[in-house]
Amino acid sequence: MNVTREIVKDLLPLYVSGEASPDSRALVEAFLREDPQLARLADALRAEELSPARGASVPSGAGRDAPALASASLAVACALWIAHARHRATVARNRAVARFARRRAGAIGYSSERWCAWWPQAF
Repeated sequence: MNVTREIVKDLLPLYVSGEASPDSRALVEAFLREDPQLARLADALRAEELSPARGASVPSGAGRDAPALASASLAVACALWIAHARHRATVARNRAVARFARRRAGAIGYSSERWCAWWPQAF
């Protein structure tokens, strides 16, 4: 079988990442010894693989932030739960006040029809 330069170029990513089989690795290494231009390409690929991805920044101490992120997300979840509980309490209080006001209105001589007609427009 005739191994061309294009076949070796196709194998370079596997060779650089270390995923090539031992036979393919030996074939690529032998070809790289004979072709210095392809050897430079392999070195460039190796350098690119070791550097961070383009456009992605790796923050320093990224692994150390995991407990802080978990704590922050727990704090946000608790704050949301408390806000929801306060909302439910406010709704319950408003309903109780409205019930009391309707009773009071009936007790001082207002008709319930008049109060019920006014109530939806009040809010």
